[in-house]
Amino acid sequence: TDSFLPDHVSAHNAVEIAFIEFGVLRYRVGSRELVAHPGDIVVVPANVEHETDVMTSMSGGTLKVEGSVLRDIADALSQKIAFAPVVFTSPEVTSLARAVTQTTRGRAGIDRFVQASLCDAIVARVVESIAATTSISVDVKDPHVRAVIEIIHDRFRAPLSVADLAHAAGTSRYHLSRLVKSATGKSPYELLLDVRLAEAARLLRTRAVPVTNAALDAGFTDLSRFTVQFKRAFGTTPSAYRKAHASTLSGVKR
Repeated sequence: TDSFLPDHVSAHNAVEIAFIEFGVLRYRVGSRELVAHPGDIVVVPANVEHETDVMTSMSGGTLKVEGSVLRDIADALSQKIAFAPVVFTSPEVTSLARAVTQTTRGRAGIDRFVQASLCDAIVARVVESIAATTSISVDVKDPHVRAVIEIIHDRFRAPLSVADLAHAAGTSRYHLSRLVKSATGKSPYELLLDVRLAEAARLLRTRAVPVTNAALDAGFTDLSRFTVQFKRAFGTTPSAYRKAHASTLSGVKR
């Protein structure tokens, strides 16, 4: 576990999992900007250079986890996850991470065992949350598919077409669609839609924003179409989803 260093550029051999108790933290990863609030978790893959910017007085910390541990737990949970920088909200992970930092370092026996058990629980929740947040199951070995995932996560809020993805990935639209479909079972557009829906759901769960704002902030331009697609994905309307998570919001300080 580490504390945050302001305006600190680094890259680690392990996956970085940051948790926020209060305050605001900004991560810059290439052209991406991830802003984390209380209850948020930021995950940065191994060997990815990033800069942290402590924007207010804050409390939180980071855990460094070997990528193989995440992959092993993902396999045990039958989850395939896209290793891309991501932010999501999980008061449960924050509570577990706080418990890790509160166990006494250096004591033998039970404390080390408790810490290891807590870390395993954190990683399991992170894997589940990444899978739910990205909604992408991929073979990340293919460079074109990996490029598409990165582009989608970088630019999903902006107008983005399959032709744009193909151009950025350096391949034809037809070839890209075939590769992505083979690796994920979905078309590039369906992956983009999944990420936009996951972001809209995250905003509705964690920010108490109006439905229209959540839709626009996630990259949707047609509110009626967004409502239909959201209900198809989550089994309820955006308004009902927001209301169902109101009690969770009341327990997280913003």
